[in-house]
Amino acid sequence: MADKTCILRIEKISIRDGNGMRTVVFFKGCPLRCAWCSTPESHKTGPEIGYQASKCMRCGRCIRKCPEGALRQDTEGFVIRDQEKCTSCMRCTKVCPPHAMKCYGTYMTVGEAMKIILRDTVFYYHSGGGVTLSGGDVLLHSEFAEELLKECKDSALNTTIETELYGDFQRIEKLVPWLDT
Repeated sequence: MADKTCILRIEKISIRDGNGMRTVVFFKGCPLRCAWCSTPESHKTGPEIGYQASKCMRCGRCIRKCPEGALRQDTEGFVIRDQEKCTSCMRCTKVCPPHAMKCYGTYMTVGEAMKIILRDTVFYYHSGGGVTLSGGDVLLHSEFAEELLKECKDSALNTTIETELYGDFQRIEKLVPWLDT
């Protein structure tokens, strides 16, 4: 039984990840580094800090909030992070007004994920949609994915996974009974 796993994000009202309107649960972590990957921010298994310079107001709030002194501004005012000093406490992400500093990944329980998923059941039923597990890689989180899929099926939700099938057959085999697609 997997208590928690790192989820990159839960995306609602997706129409490209299976039939009908869907909620897509993006897992964090992937052993591959495909050139065509649509979610490279999902490669690492745990939460990480991302920075989008184009959103940065150059206000310095993140720098002042960092307890390790891992952030500084370059000559143009953009933020540079010292990977050696950064402890990924995520304090910088909480004070950034335009969300230029962003946390990629949150540890969640199956119950927490289901609470978000179940908010849109009316859309699933009327559109023929459901829930899609994606990534990163679902198979890295096979125990959690199995529990989540079971909960989805107990709630009469259509289930789909998107995976590159990079893993041993036992992981795949555990998920198949709970999948529609």
